[in-house]
Amino acid sequence: MMMRKHVRAKIVLPCLAVLLVFPGMAFGDSGKQKIKKIIHSPALESTNTGIKVISLASGKTLFEENGSKLFIPASNEKIITAYGALKVLPSTFTFPVEFSTDSLIDSNTVHNLYIREYGDPSVTLADVNFQAMALSEKIKLVTGDIIVDASYFDSLQFGRGWMWDDGISSWNAPISPYAVNGNCIDIRISPGVKTGSPVSVRTVPLTGYAVAIASMTVTSDYDDVRILRKEAPWGDTFVISGRVNINCSERLWKCAVSRPGLYTGTLFKELLGRYGVKVNGSAYEAPASSCPVLIERFSSRSIIEIVRAFVKDSNNLSGECLLKTMGAQRYGAPGDAAKGIMALQETLNGIGIKENTYTIADGSGMSTYNQISPNIMIKILRAVYDDFSCYPEFAQALSVAGVNGTLQNRLKTSPAAGNIRAKTGTMSGVSCVSGYIRTRKGEMLAFSIMMNGCAGPAKPLQDAQDEILKTLWESY
Repeated sequence: MMMRKHVRAKIVLPCLAVLLVFPGMAFGDSGKQKIKKIIHSPALESTNTGIKVISLASGKTLFEENGSKLFIPASNEKIITAYGALKVLPSTFTFPVEFSTDSLIDSNTVHNLYIREYGDPSVTLADVNFQAMALSEKIKLVTGDIIVDASYFDSLQFGRGWMWDDGISSWNAPISPYAVNGNCIDIRISPGVKTGSPVSVRTVPLTGYAVAIASMTVTSDYDDVRILRKEAPWGDTFVISGRVNINCSERLWKCAVSRPGLYTGTLFKELLGRYGVKVNGSAYEAPASSCPVLIERFSSRSIIEIVRAFVKDSNNLSGECLLKTMGAQRYGAPGDAAKGIMALQETLNGIGIKENTYTIADGSGMSTYNQISPNIMIKILRAVYDDFSCYPEFAQALSVAGVNGTLQNRLKTSPAAGNIRAKTGTMSGVSCVSGYIRTRKGEMLAFSIMMNGCAGPAKPLQDAQDEILKTLWESY
């Protein structure tokens, strides 16, 4: 009997030791089963799902399903563009804009004023105002025209495989190398004092480029606002119809302009006039003369700031400007998507990802031609994590669950909130999320969850993703 007790003790104690040394093993097995149950639930029956999760400490794969299959990543594509931008462009890189002339007539008089653009996607209305004010201290008369030179990029204003019916939405703004206010006009609509009364409509900026024509009423019913853009010789006319609820505060619609170069030139002509600079001619877009005389040069925010806003706010225009800028910097102007994709391919080749294993069509993820697998996304996330030259900036650009960015309203009440940094990706039939998670035991994981083929809204897919992320946080 004593021998039997002794033998049993020898069997039990090693088992206890294993649980003490590797406390996550049992949880890991149950976590895997829970994740499998989630992705094979009736709610996801018609959805194609791919998942890859690894430990960043050991490199071990903790969970994988359809990891090598290709999926449309939507805005998860921005992870690739951001990584490429941080590797291809120097950390000190900025996007300049140059103001020059083909003829300096005297100390404060020029012939044509050229605006030479170099890819800045972050130009605010305050930036334009500051630049115009600074120019007014150097010139007082433009005897010719204001000419916007957008030749640093090619002439294609939209990406390959973009949806034609996205219309004038701000996320579908045309690509240009100097994007004022995201190449958008803000249309602000306020209800009147009583039902049946007209509404108040104003455009920001207030410019001759944009004319708003409104035929709307105030109602006690729900909002129904329709905006149609029509091109005109001077710019764009926005025809607004429908109704606005009387209890609403001022509402904002950001509408894409059709001609960014003319928009920029018109704004500068108007602002220079307000600062006392007379412009005799008109504003339009054309290449600069061969030997312009530089008047002033301004620099953008840093590449790190621009990448941070690009990823956290999921700004499509920034992605395309970064892509074309990478192409121009690596292979020469004009920058275009093909050159930018070549620069990204070189970067991915450097971390062992072969060109024939994926498809990149744009820099934002708007294109349905993009094809990425969870395995490839994990390789990129692992490479970023191991590269201290870009990981701090990259991690800061990701949204934090329950805190900010596109994850602000997800997992807010979960203990996992604040412990997940990731990029979402959503479009019709697509919902993805990829990034990093610090588990309740302090282990760092990289994950990629890609879901395609959903016929309904994205909410059930996002709920399933959140359950998977909570399981990862709890189980490892």
